[in-house]
Amino acid sequence: MSEAKDENDEALPTEPRIALTLGQGAPPSAKPLSLPQREDESLKLIEECHATAWAARRIVSHERGEPSSPEEDADGDLHREATRRLADRIGWARADDRWFAQLLPKVEELGAAYEVLAEALALASESEHLPESRRGSGEPSLALLAEAQAMARTALGPLLGPADPLQLAVFDWLKRRAAERHVFLKRFMRADDRPEIAGLVDLRERLRRERERLAAARGPLDRTTEKRPKAAPHFGPEVEAAAKLLMGKAVVLIGGDGRPEASQALETALRLRELIWIETREHQSIERFESVIARPDVVAVFLAIRWASHSFGDVKAFCERHGKAFVRLPGGYSPNQVAEQFLKQASGHRRGTHGTA
Repeated sequence: MSEAKDENDEALPTEPRIALTLGQGAPPSAKPLSLPQREDESLKLIEECHATAWAARRIVSHERGEPSSPEEDADGDLHREATRRLADRIGWARADDRWFAQLLPKVEELGAAYEVLAEALALASESEHLPESRRGSGEPSLALLAEAQAMARTALGPLLGPADPLQLAVFDWLKRRAAERHVFLKRFMRADDRPEIAGLVDLRERLRRERERLAAARGPLDRTTEKRPKAAPHFGPEVEAAAKLLMGKAVVLIGGDGRPEASQALETALRLRELIWIETREHQSIERFESVIARPDVVAVFLAIRWASHSFGDVKAFCERHGKAFVRLPGGYSPNQVAEQFLKQASGHRRGTHGTA
């Protein structure tokens, strides 16, 4: 029996692949996936996973001759690059009689696996904002991410081709985080430990339960604190710094369900003129967002990626078109987290920080 190999020990075939052109001519030469900087690494990887899932659905609908929906047509550079990479991987099967009968459903499974991988990565990233005592024994979010990236590896198998740089990048992120938090992951960290793709539904349900547990963990450490008078919220220095830049201006928050108390907290802490909260639903069109983003009094747009559909990443294009600061929120939308991400990602944006509302 051959010895199990570590993830990074897998051989990478070097032979060229025949690319699917999707009726648009031959694609450019394959380029390596550029890895993001550590500060916003998880955000970039989450967007890449969503884009890969989108590309899988787009290729399947194209091969079946199905009309595309508005959000499928509104693809940006990230989605086009993901489509090119995936098409290049599976292009060899175009001339195979098994394409529709056997292989096309595998592309659908691949899309579902990367959608779940994006959810797991967002959850693991969000858990970093919690104190260690509240993350749970063994940090379940990391174990779930280990299973999700292994599930993506399983889904890639039937399509052959080289190892996927994106799946390997997620594996590397997970490996480093587990080492930093001193968490031992018992399963799914070796190339030969591959879960069955049929387990995706169950994995998604376990992610949902862990998300609810983490949400509850953000509450008081013990119930006796509920009997005490509520103290004034504590805001870090980031909130004051962000408030000086956003004071008297309007911003847009996209994602999830609007909560009046959270909206009021953000308006008060950041001293905003108005917070415009756009609620979202899965796979809805993003066209209506642009008219709000284009408003002259709006200076910044916050995208809560945990609650936003994968296609909403193209909101960034609207922001660039209308000169608005664009900020991705990997976790919640408390004033402290919103201010921190704003200062990291967009505090130097001319219109967002110095423009006139």
